[in-house]
Amino acid sequence: MIPEKRNPAGVDGASDVLLPGGNRSEGTLDTERQQGRYPYQPGYKDDGPGRQAAIALMPKLGKRRAEALEVLRTVRDATPDEIATRICRPPHTTRPRLSELYLLGLAVKTGARRPSAFGTPQTVYRIATAEELALFLARKAANTERGEGGDQ
Repeated sequence: MIPEKRNPAGVDGASDVLLPGGNRSEGTLDTERQQGRYPYQPGYKDDGPGRQAAIALMPKLGKRRAEALEVLRTVRDATPDEIATRICRPPHTTRPRLSELYLLGLAVKTGARRPSAFGTPQTVYRIATAEELALFLARKAANTERGEGGDQ
């Protein structure tokens, strides 16, 4: 679906959060540093099937996030279900990727809501501007320095 390979977020360094694992082997959960936690890697609640599903998703995670960002770049704003339709994926696999992108500062909630196929309201997202991403990262760094944690 995505015609060319490039930095999906359009901002230097964004590929670090889009492509999990870095120089580590794909398919492993990194618990050694901050990138080992949600939203850097898929979330799970206990050491059971959810963890197994998170591990299985790791090799695909960067691609799924990049697909969602590419749709947002193309259409300007969209709900998770609208994005799922455009990339031919089930909505339940796209919604978590939008939540992760939001928590990583790469997607922004517009404040608008649109109905899903079932009529329930869904959040509308757009891609973050370079300025918004820079502000997000600066706030996150300041919170980390103060010991308030850098996540979310």
